[in-house]
Amino acid sequence: MLRPRPFSLSAFWASMALVAVLAFSSCGDARGTRMRAGEGELFYADGFPEPEARALMEFLRDSLRFFSDRPITVLIDRQVTVGTGATESYVLKMVCENGVENDADTRKSALAVARMVSEQVFSDLPVHFVFVNDRMESKGNVPFTRAGKRFRAGGMTVYAADGVGKTLAEAFGQKASQQTFLSREAIFRLSTDSVFHVGYLAAPDELGSLEFKKQLSAFVLDCAPLFGGTSAVRLDLTDYVFDPIETVRLTPF
Repeated sequence: MLRPRPFSLSAFWASMALVAVLAFSSCGDARGTRMRAGEGELFYADGFPEPEARALMEFLRDSLRFFSDRPITVLIDRQVTVGTGATESYVLKMVCENGVENDADTRKSALAVARMVSEQVFSDLPVHFVFVNDRMESKGNVPFTRAGKRFRAGGMTVYAADGVGKTLAEAFGQKASQQTFLSREAIFRLSTDSVFHVGYLAAPDELGSLEFKKQLSAFVLDCAPLFGGTSAVRLDLTDYVFDPIETVRLTPF
């Protein structure tokens, strides 16, 4: 199972600082079956499969350190939308203090958590994140969006947005796996509009390293034939939801 990069967890907790002070649940058994998890608790709704709830609890606890030293209350349920075809998704609720749901960094972190839970626990099905008060009333939600189709190539993870095919994503991943300066847990996102975008999920030390940026720039430049030419390629160092932090100039190393 692909585990989140350690640096992304640090960034996650930094932006979730406002959520760290959470209300203890007052919902009781009426809200579902309760599981204790460290300092926190997870409730799953009636009819929700216990093995799935346990898998979620273990992922939040072991991979995201959700319940290590914080009194966090999380609820999970499943919903089916009936239309031209029934679609299944999950609803992940978290008890929080007033105002947290309006903080931009916290909402970004919530989306990151929803994406990881979708990938690692619920077989890529959508996970909608909802902020609730201690009476379980909704205070706001974060619409679920995907980073793209996920591919593993040469040990690397490459997300391909709409318009980027499997062949290109896997070829890029294979080339990335041959770069000794890249971590074996490196994560990229490829997308295209008027130009071809290469997003790299950057660790703090990488953001501060001119040497790393030069090497990454040279690598992407070397991959330019895959994208159709250098003049239409852009390299961005991104955060954990692939929003650009810094655009890196493409220059040979």
